[in-house]
Order: sequence, then structure tokens, then C-alpha cells
Amino acid sequence: LHRTIGSHIEQVSSGSLGEQTDLLAYHYFEGQAWDKALQYNLVAARHAQLEFANDTAILSAERALEAAQNLEPEVDTSQDRLAAHETLGEVHSLTGQYETAFEQFELATAIVNESTDSLEKQRHLAELSRKTAEVFERQSEYETALEWLDKGLAYLDPDQVLIEIADIYLMGAGVFHRQAKNEQSSDWCQKSRAIAGQIDTHQGKRSMAQAYYLEGAVLHRIGDLQRSVELCQESLEIYQEIGDVVGEARAYNNLSNAYADLGEWDKALEALEKSLEINQRIGNVFEEGNVANNLAYIHLERGEWDQAQYLFIESNQIWKRIGAAFPDAVTLSNLAQVYIYQGNWAQAEKTLGDSQALFEAIGSDDFLAELERRWGE
Repeated sequence: LHRTIGSHIEQVSSGSLGEQTDLLAYHYFEGQAWDKALQYNLVAARHAQLEFANDTAILSAERALEAAQNLEPEVDTSQDRLAAHETLGEVHSLTGQYETAFEQFELATAIVNESTDSLEKQRHLAELSRKTAEVFERQSEYETALEWLDKGLAYLDPDQVLIEIADIYLMGAGVFHRQAKNEQSSDWCQKSRAIAGQIDTHQGKRSMAQAYYLEGAVLHRIGDLQRSVELCQESLEIYQEIGDVVGEARAYNNLSNAYADLGEWDKALEALEKSLEINQRIGNVFEEGNVANNLAYIHLERGEWDQAQYLFIESNQIWKRIGAAFPDAVTLSNLAQVYIYQGNWAQAEKTLGDSQALFEAIGSDDFLAELERRWGE
């Protein structure tokens, strides 16, 4: 019955099958028509991922893998399984399921390693190394992330104009930024921009937007606030041009930080609210935690301590749930400032101690000066 329904949908919707992908994926899977179940579920997973329907993307990709397992051994499903594993890795990384994401990227890498040597193979291995590095970066395991990025660079000739090289440099710039290594971060940003600027594609523009975004963050850190705002706006415009909502949300967050330090609170709040709306809509847990922390900081600066305390605790719960030590430490430090203003000394001391222990554990001194100031208070 399911196979009959699937066949009927294909016949009557031949000109607009894209609109029926989810139904076809479901009926052919339930009908055990494994070849069509594999193909339609892969398409459904990709569509769901692009729409940030994360649960649907995971279900469809897992069904695609199950369909592949049920096909005859002589049928080559390697490329289809590779696509499914990569989709699962990317979605699990986005939603904070890091161990599962790492396992999926390992399975994808094993499939690529079985293919014949070629430039395409090396590019794919480099890209998988970068995606794996991102999993570790999100968990604040920065040295491990950098090791994976070096591994990715080793697959390719650094003199080639390839988007994979640009994206690896960009990822590394982000890791250095997290470690407060501003010079290295800026250097890797410039390397990325030098390559991405020669690639006139959607991916090239996306990398340029990310480089502007990250350079804006570095300038913000070293106090060049007006230039930081300019670069953040550059990145925002490119993200909007290419329809990258994840990047758009990050750019709004970065822009808000610069506006806040310039004392332009209304603009800062407006940018953060736009960022939070996007991240909640797409289920980007990591960035949602970032925005909650930054919103709380604005309330802190305005003397609205109850709102600040609520949001810092909400942000902190996200970091603990997904195991992200660096932002956890930052949020604890900020929460301690609320307790200081409230005169809750015992809670302030405990929270500062917890924050300092986390910073020391991950080897980051980015916020230690701020910690010392708060200890002094």
C-alpha cells in the first residue's frame, strides 16, 4: 500500500516532486522500497537541515542509513551513506550533541578514506577535519581543535585557492580569538580573507562575511569600537545578501557587543533581540546561550540586577547542559558581578572561584583581569 501511494504521488506530482519529498520519503521507507527510500530520505534530511527542522533532519538521515543497509551488497551506497553521516554530524553539532557529532564525522571520514586518491578526496578530508575541529571548539577543547585544523591543512597545498583552506584558517582564527591570542587570530583572519576574496561563490562570500565578523570581534576586544561596528555591519550585510541566518544571528550579537561598549544601549538591545529570535527559531543552542549572556550583561550595566541574574543563570544552564567550559566560565564571572552589586558576598565568592577554576582548566587567561577586578570588589 505504501509503495502504491508513493508511486501515485510521483505520477501526479511529476512537475513538483520537491514539495512532496517528505511524503515520498515516508511512504517508500514504510513500503520497504529501499532504493527510493534512500534517495528521498537523503533529500528530505537536507531540506529539513536547511530549514533548521533538526529532529526531522536527524530522523530522515537515520532512515536513509537504514535503507542503505537493506539494499543488496553489490549496490554502492558509499556516497549516500557519506551524505547521511555528514548531515547527522552537522545537525548534532548545532544542537549540542557533541559526542554523537564526532562519531558521525569519524564514520564519514572512514568512507572518504576508502575512495581513490584525488584532489577531491583531499579536499573532503580537510573539510571533515574542520568540522571535527568545530565540535571540539564548541566544547572549549581548543588545543584539540587546533590539532584537527593542522591535520586538515596538511591534506592540501597551502598555495592553492581553495575554500576549504580559507575556512580552516577562519576556524583557527576563531579558536585563537577564544584563547585571547589576538595577533594570531587577526593573522589567520587575513589569510582566510586573502583566499576567500578570490572565490566569487556563495561559499566564498560566506567566508568573507565570517572573516569580517571575526575581525570585528578582535577589534572590539582591543578597544577599536568604531571600526569594530563598521566590520560587524559589513559582515551582517553579506550574511543577509546570501541568506545565511546563522551568520546573521552571530553578526547581530557581535554588533550588539560593540554598541554596548559605546554606550548605545538601545541599538545594542535591538541587535541582541534580533539575534535571539533567529537562534531560538533555528534551534542553535550554543548561540542562544551567547545571546542570553550578552542580554544579561546589558541589564547588568543598566543596574537591572534581577533581569541580569535571571538571564545569566539561564545562559549558564545552557553551557552546563552542552559541556561548553569557556562560555560557562564567562557567564559565572558575570553572574558574580550581580552578586557583588547585591552584596551577596558568599555567593559572589563561590561563583568567582568556580569561574576561575574553569578558566585555569581550559588554559584561557582572556577574562582573568576581569576576575581579579571582581575579586578586588
